[in-house]
Amino acid sequence: MAEKSAAQSSTSELDQLAATFAKNPGAIAGEYGQALLAAGRAKEAAQKLGDLHAKQALSGAARVALAQAYLDTFRLDEAAALVRGEPRLMEKNASALRILGEVALEQERPSEATDFLQRARALNPNDRRTNEALAVLGVGEAGEEPPPPSTVALMGTFKKAGATLAALLVVVAIYAWRVRV
Repeated sequence: MAEKSAAQSSTSELDQLAATFAKNPGAIAGEYGQALLAAGRAKEAAQKLGDLHAKQALSGAARVALAQAYLDTFRLDEAAALVRGEPRLMEKNASALRILGEVALEQERPSEATDFLQRARALNPNDRRTNEALAVLGVGEAGEEPPPPSTVALMGTFKKAGATLAALLVVVAIYAWRVRV
């Protein structure tokens, strides 16, 4: 029953944000975009924030929300371009750096991905997505050695296959490498 109440509350908050966004989109674009993403509505966030971006400049928070929506809908180049288009985001925004790291990871550029993700972790060491992406790369705490190139190549092969089982095998391979089974 508490779950139903929390879901209704979340939907109610999202409805309120949507109403405010309709009246004054620039004022809460970032907050609304993040709420849509949290509700699992990345496609809608990309469409609404993308339409707004075509009409006016976005705040840093709205740019990050739109970049995340693009990343979550596999529009990788657009996600990276949004973040790179605002240099201040690349200096001090952990989410923006994580997005660039995830884009680089998806595009099979592990060295660049590691750099961005480690910078993101330095700003926000508790971010789950950053730590998960670094784990996929086989990077633990600062100073640990990177995974062997064969692991990175294996990740690319499985990613192209697009199978959940392949992702599981990558995790097993990384685990085996880390514990040196």
